[in-house]
Amino acid sequence: PGFGLKKHRLVAVRRPMMRSRKTRRDKPPTSVVVIGAGIAGLTTAFALARRQVDVMVIDAAATLGDGASGNPAGVLSPLLSRDCHAATLLTQMGLGFAREQIKQLQQAEFSVPAAFDGVVQLARDTIHAQRQQQIADEQSYAPEFAQWLDSSVLSGKVGIEVTEPGWLFPSAGWVSPRDWLAALQAHPGISLRMNTDVADLRFEDGFWCGYSVSGEELFSSSCVVLANAGAVASLLPEFESVLTACRGQVDWIDRSDSLGLELAQMPLMREGYMLDLPDGRRLFGASFKPGDQDLSWRVDERMENQERLAALSADLVTPTIQDDAEHQGRVSLRATSRDRLPIVGEMPGQSGLMVNTGHGSRGLTWCPLLAEVLAASCC
Repeated sequence: PGFGLKKHRLVAVRRPMMRSRKTRRDKPPTSVVVIGAGIAGLTTAFALARRQVDVMVIDAAATLGDGASGNPAGVLSPLLSRDCHAATLLTQMGLGFAREQIKQLQQAEFSVPAAFDGVVQLARDTIHAQRQQQIADEQSYAPEFAQWLDSSVLSGKVGIEVTEPGWLFPSAGWVSPRDWLAALQAHPGISLRMNTDVADLRFEDGFWCGYSVSGEELFSSSCVVLANAGAVASLLPEFESVLTACRGQVDWIDRSDSLGLELAQMPLMREGYMLDLPDGRRLFGASFKPGDQDLSWRVDERMENQERLAALSADLVTPTIQDDAEHQGRVSLRATSRDRLPIVGEMPGQSGLMVNTGHGSRGLTWCPLLAEVLAASCC
């Protein structure tokens, strides 16, 4: 409760600093086990494999992309702020690193559908537009990175009429996460073990040992990376109060079956996002339901996603979309931390035990960069 005329107040309490025991590694590990075969896990495995480390990736799912990394496409874009806080720096640096990794995989003749021809993020309202204008005035971004533009210019860029000013990020874009995963796991230094649920993790005789529900030993390794999103808490109970599972539903329609739909030249974002894929689908979403872990598709959330679509542009909603009752969507869970920042690094006082989680909706943008940080720490 507040005091005087203040209804509420904030109170901060300084806790003693956690001191982790830093272990100098004379040489890189010969092998590492990564639990989790999503973007966090496989970018970590790829970063380690590039350092000549043999990596075994374990996942409870039957196929790649079964979790949040399995949507038809995902947007990679930066987050801007006046004070250039941690999330801003991570997304700015992460975007460039992820883009180059995807391009290198494409040059190596892997099929990874993606395009980095720009992303537009519209202002949510007048106050938000004023704040973004201040960022543009104060930061003076290079035009190839970010441009603050009025609605008429943005309409020409996207090919669809918008009524709000917004940011154009010329080097941002989208990617098919499932194909990205397939290209990463193809590295000869990575072995994949699906349909394997690690129910228990113990430190025995200098090694981290993983066990199945029946007690069978699955692996023994000096270095283990937990990159299994919210399931990290099943192996490290201290994360139960740190991570929140957030339900997210995305939907799509087939543009070829809907008359009068203009093609968007690049992804468009506001409260939600939309992008037109080369295969003819229009992807839009996404819902955000903290604490809801139900994976069933819902009609009411499709309607919410359509409202987000309408908020982007009136040109994006037609009677055909509104009347389309066909189930074309996907639900997954994202693990978010309290401050929306990722949790990456070695567990304090537990040599060789790493975590890589809490990526929320930004994982595609910053996971490849954070994987390099984690691989460097492992080595």
